[in-house]
Amino acid sequence: MNDVKKPERIEYIDIARGIAIILMIAGHVYYDTVFRDIIFSFHMPLFLFISGMLYKYNENTKEFIIKIIKRLYIPYVIGVVFVSTFRNILLNSNIKILPQILVGFSNCRSMFPTVETVGALWFIPYLIFIQIVYNYINKVAEGKDALLLYETIVLMLCGFYFKKEQVYLPWSIDVALTTMIFYFIGNMLQKHKLMPKIMNNNWLIVGLCIIWLVGAKFTYLEFAHRKYSIVTFIVAFCGCVVTIKLSDLINKYLKIIGRVLIWFGKNSIYILIFHYFEYKIFMYSGSMNRIMLEKMIFVVAMTLLLNAMMYMFRKISIKVASKK
Repeated sequence: MNDVKKPERIEYIDIARGIAIILMIAGHVYYDTVFRDIIFSFHMPLFLFISGMLYKYNENTKEFIIKIIKRLYIPYVIGVVFVSTFRNILLNSNIKILPQILVGFSNCRSMFPTVETVGALWFIPYLIFIQIVYNYINKVAEGKDALLLYETIVLMLCGFYFKKEQVYLPWSIDVALTTMIFYFIGNMLQKHKLMPKIMNNNWLIVGLCIIWLVGAKFTYLEFAHRKYSIVTFIVAFCGCVVTIKLSDLINKYLKIIGRVLIWFGKNSIYILIFHYFEYKIFMYSGSMNRIMLEKMIFVVAMTLLLNAMMYMFRKISIKVASKK
């Protein structure tokens, strides 16, 4: 059961992740619009749902944590240091970077009011916590899905208790406990090969789409501000499934658009970091469409530059290693 092989990428999942990261940026632009309400009804749960679909159990906890540190925590630390340093220099801010990294707050910081939030990067430590805890409770469950479900529900109830008492924990742990159910559902649907069956049932997809769009009009979900309920979770689940179905259709019939979205999906963590940078550093003016275009140009350009630098570094490393 030890996950030692790198899993093959599933293209429609990369497309779904690409859609989600673009919508995340759009959600920070199109304020007070129906479009934003629809985005926030499902886009953060979608990231979690997808991560659950890609989860592979690893009985070696130490190895599992090391992989997560390399894949998520190191980029998170680099991103916070990078953005906060520029803010301190360019904007004369006085951000204490180490507490900021360790606490990793989203917008709610009632327990540590003097610690600067990490903005959009809050999702990274939040996801790290979910993956580590989920792998642990999976180990405790010993492969019993019913027991794993029970553990996840208990944690969800603990999270709702923290929400009720307005206890906001570092790394958004209170939100992570509440919303881990999306990770569980994504994992179970993929594990038992149920997603293809759901996606091939067109009437079911239509029904889920109706529930999602109607629900998005009458409910509101936002993880960072602890605005969620069981009803919003149901609406979000519908939006996640419909988006994954749409991603599969794009992958099959709109190849060029699919390639672009796959690139966004593969580079989502870098796009998140550069979006956090431009969000905190730049001042925008003009229409929302213009602001969205400017943001996209910046994050795409910076991500392409980073990819080029990483490629050159790998090539140089290979040449140096071959000469030894």
